Amino acid sequence: MQLRDALYNFSEHPLVIGKEDENGKAFLPAAGEMDPDVIARAVAARLDPTDSIRQRLARIEAIELRPKELVPHRTPNFCSGCPHNRSTLLLEGQIAGGGIGCHGMSAMLGEANRDYVYCTHMGGEGVPFIGMSHFTETEHIFQNQGDGTYFHSGSLAVQSCIAAGINITFKILYNGHVAMTGGQQATGAIPIPDLTRKLEAEGVKRIIVLAEDPTRYTDGVVLAKNAEVRDRTTIETALAELAKIPGVTAIIYDQQCAAEKRRQRSRGKLAEPTKRLYIHPDVCEGCGDCVKQSNCMSLHPIDTEKGQKVQIHQTSCNKDYSCALGDCPSFLTVQIAEGSGMKKRKLPELPVTEVPAPREIVRAGDGYRILMPGIGGTGVVTINALIATAATIDRLHVSTLDQTGLAQKGGGVVSHLILSEKPIVMAAKTNIANSDLILGFDVLGAVSPDNLKTAAAGKTVAVLNTSHVPTGEDIRKRRVISGPGRLLDLIRDNTRHGHNVYLDASRLAEGLFGSHLAVNTFLMGAAFQAGLLPVSEAALTEAIRLNGVDVERNLQIFLWGRKYYHDAESVEAVLRAPAAGPAAPTPLDREADLRAYQSAAYASEFRAFVDQVRARQPELAPVVERYLYKLMAYKDEYEVARQLTRPDVEARIRETFEAPESIGYNLHPPLLRAFGYKKKLHLGPWFRPVLKTLAGLKGLRGTALDIFGYLPHRRRERALIGWYRELTEQVLGAVQPGSLELAREILSLPEQIRGYEGIKEESIEKVKQAAEEKLGRLRGVKVGAPV
Repeated sequence: MQLRDALYNFSEHPLVIGKEDENGKAFLPAAGEMDPDVIARAVAARLDPTDSIRQRLARIEAIELRPKELVPHRTPNFCSGCPHNRSTLLLEGQIAGGGIGCHGMSAMLGEANRDYVYCTHMGGEGVPFIGMSHFTETEHIFQNQGDGTYFHSGSLAVQSCIAAGINITFKILYNGHVAMTGGQQATGAIPIPDLTRKLEAEGVKRIIVLAEDPTRYTDGVVLAKNAEVRDRTTIETALAELAKIPGVTAIIYDQQCAAEKRRQRSRGKLAEPTKRLYIHPDVCEGCGDCVKQSNCMSLHPIDTEKGQKVQIHQTSCNKDYSCALGDCPSFLTVQIAEGSGMKKRKLPELPVTEVPAPREIVRAGDGYRILMPGIGGTGVVTINALIATAATIDRLHVSTLDQTGLAQKGGGVVSHLILSEKPIVMAAKTNIANSDLILGFDVLGAVSPDNLKTAAAGKTVAVLNTSHVPTGEDIRKRRVISGPGRLLDLIRDNTRHGHNVYLDASRLAEGLFGSHLAVNTFLMGAAFQAGLLPVSEAALTEAIRLNGVDVERNLQIFLWGRKYYHDAESVEAVLRAPAAGPAAPTPLDREADLRAYQSAAYASEFRAFVDQVRARQPELAPVVERYLYKLMAYKDEYEVARQLTRPDVEARIRETFEAPESIGYNLHPPLLRAFGYKKKLHLGPWFRPVLKTLAGLKGLRGTALDIFGYLPHRRRERALIGWYRELTEQVLGAVQPGSLELAREILSLPEQIRGYEGIKEESIEKVKQAAEEKLGRLRGVKVGAPV
C-alpha cells in the first residue's frame, strides 16, 4: 500500500498488484505472515510458468494437502520461578487487565486464575476501565504492569486513572529487567522506596510492597506513609484488601527476573542458594496444588505404583519455593553446602582422539537448509549462532533467522539457517519441502504442521531428541508423558527413512551432565558426527570457544554427543554405572506396607477382602487391591510422620544432592489450622525426633486416645474405607460380562481422591457423586429413577 500511495499521483503510474487482483480475488494476504510459499504462488499466478515452476507449485500444493494430525502445541509460559507466576494471581471473581510485557502470557492462564479480560498498548494500562467503569457493575479491577513499562510510559496511565477517580489496583512487577526483550535495565528506573513516594505524591491511596526478601526494607529505608512491606507469600490477603479501597491503589511485587537470576548464577555473578526443595514421593498425593500455587514448569507429573505424583525437575528449578505454599506436607527443605549443587556423575574427560572424524560430511553446495525447532530458554538461538559462526570461519556464506517472540519463555522456538558455498539469494525462512536437515531439539516442535511441511521424504534428514518434555498444559492438567509414540511415525513418514538419527538426548545429557541445558549441544554433537553439518570440527570448536560461556564443559558436551553417535553402547555403559541420582524404588508390597502402616491384623483384613473379590470376580481384584490399599493407607499425622522419617528417602536425597547438610520439614498441622493458624511451619532437623515419636504412636490410630482421629476430616477419611467396601459389594452384585469395563471404572474412582484437607474434601464429594451416577448406569437404570 505504501508503494501504491507513493506512485498514485504520477500521471503514468504502473499497475500495482497487491491485496486483490483485478477480479477482486486475494492476491497476497492482508494480514499475517507472507512466507516464501505464499509469495511464490502469488508471483507464479502472474507469470507464464515454466515446467520447473509448475513442479514447484505442484509440490507446494501436495504438501499443503497432506493430512495434518493434531499434535500437542507448546505454548509459551512463565519461566520456572518467574515472579509473574504469583504476581498475576487473582482471587475468585476478580478480574484484571493486561498489556505489553511477559505478563501478556496470562491470557492463556484462565484456568489458573491468572488471566486478563483486555489488553492495551504500552502506556495505556488500566485506561480502558476509565470508560468501561460507567457501563458495568464491576466496581474494581486489577491491572498488570511491568517496571520497564511503568518507567517507559505506564506512569502516565496510572496518573490518568487517578485523575478519572476509578477504582483500580495496579500490580507493578518490579523485577529489575526488561525481561521480554533480553534482560536490559529499565531506562529511568528508580528504587522501590522512591517509587512508593512518587505514587503517593500522585494520589495513589494505598501501596503494598510484596517482597521476596522483606529484610531489605529495614535499616533506614524510607517508604511512603501509605506504604507497607509484606512477604510476597501474603499476596492473597493484599488482593482482598486493596479490592475494597476506593480509588487507585498499588501492589509493587519485588522479585528479580528468574531468567536473569539463572544467567547471573551461571556466570558466577550471583551465588547459588543453599536451600533446595524436594518432594517426598510417598507423602505427595499428586493433587497438583503445588502447580496451582506456583504455576511452575519444573513440577513434572509422574506415574508410580501408588498413583500419580509430582516431582521437581531439579535442573530447571530456579529456587523460587512458591510450590511449597498450600497445605501439602510432602515438601522437604534440604540445606546443601555452599558451592555444591546437584550430584553429578564423575565423567572422565573425553579426549578428542577417542572419537574419529565423521566418515563423510555433507557439502553446503548452493544452499544447505537447517531447521532447528526447540524450546525457548534452552539455547536454540545459541546453537544457530554457533553453527553460523563455524560456517563463517570455514568461509561459507550464511543466512540466519530466529523465530522466538513470546516463545522464548518455554514455548516453541524455531531457528532457520542456510549455509552456502555461493552468495545466498533466497529467503532466510525454510519453506515447504526445502529443509535438508531438521535438527529437532524438541519432538513437539519438529512434528508441528508448520515445521513438518518443510520436510520432503526424498530430501530431508532428521536428527531428533525423542524425549517428550511436558508442556505447560501437561503440567497444569497433570498429564503424564509416556514417550513420543506416534510423533516419531510422523517424522519417519515425511523424511528420508533409514537416514534419520533418533536419540533420547534429554535422558542422555541430563544423565551425563546433570543439566537440561546440555541437551542441545549434545544433539549438535550427534548431528556433526553423522556428517550432517557442513562445517569442520576445528571451526565448530572455535565457535564454542568464541562464545565464551562455560567453554570447556560445552566442548565436552559436544564431544560426548559425537561419541554417542559413534559408539552408543559405550556411553550407555557409563550411564548404567553406579552414579548420581536416586535408586529405583523397590516393587510395592501393599500387604507388607499396611503392616508397617498399622498392624498385621490391619493388613490381614485388607488381604481377606481382596481375596473375597478375587474368588467372586478375578478380573476386578487388581483394581480393588490398588484402591482399597490407597484408602486404608490414608495419610494422617502418624503416617506423614512415618514417611517423612524413613531412612530410604533420606538416602535418596543424599543421592540427589552433592552435599546435603540438613533436612527440614514444612507442615501445617490440622490442629493448628483448627485454631486459626494459617501458615505452614518450617521445622528444622531438630524436629525429626518429634516426628519419630509421633510415628511410633500409630497404635493409637482409631482408638479413644487418638486425639487427631476426632477431627471431622479424619473421620471422613476412615469412613471412606467402609464406603469403598460397600461400593465394591454393590458392583459385584450388579456386574455382567458385558459391563466389566464400567465396573473397573467405578472401582478406580478413588484414583481421583487426592490432596490434603480442603482439597481432599472436594475430591471426595466429586468421587461419591460420580460413583452414584456410574453405579446407576451399571444397574441399567438412571440415577433417581424408580428401580
